Amino acid sequence: MKNLAAEIPQRAFINAQIIQRVHDSGAFQAAAHEVSRGYGIQDYQFMNPAYVASLLYCLLVVPRHLFLEGKEEFWDSQVPPATISSHFAIKTAGPDVLQRSSWFLRKLRNAVAHARFEVDENLMFVFRDGRSDDVVDFEVQASADKLMAFLSDVGSKLANLRSSPSLVQ
Repeated sequence: MKNLAAEIPQRAFINAQIIQRVHDSGAFQAAAHEVSRGYGIQDYQFMNPAYVASLLYCLLVVPRHLFLEGKEEFWDSQVPPATISSHFAIKTAGPDVLQRSSWFLRKLRNAVAHARFEVDENLMFVFRDGRSDDVVDFEVQASADKLMAFLSDVGSKLANLRSSPSLVQ
């Protein structure tokens, strides 16, 4: 039996790309309306906290456990500080937040993996990480649109790590 777990990040990114392209079609809107009406939901929005959080999980948490163990430094050369600062409002973070992308992504991944985030009705996310709930050394904020743009920027790199033998071996 072949273990397909290593394909989850790549497939999640491809699924998101397909869904985003189909999202504006009449068929997608009709299906979303039909399903949401069946659950008694008016004006269902597909771009919702569950969609964003599941994509964050598949692209940040899953790769860590499958093939990024000990290879966080990969991100330092792949994600420039401008990418981070253009997508996130940094509320509290250590000194390395804009010097080392790997530090930022590790803290963001921890916040997602341990469900240490909040999201409001405007789809504004706040992510926190630290040694405990009382000791938070990382807090950033981003809208769902900014998160999706960030995932588009770095998601393809995450999703395609499997195809780089030097990184996954």
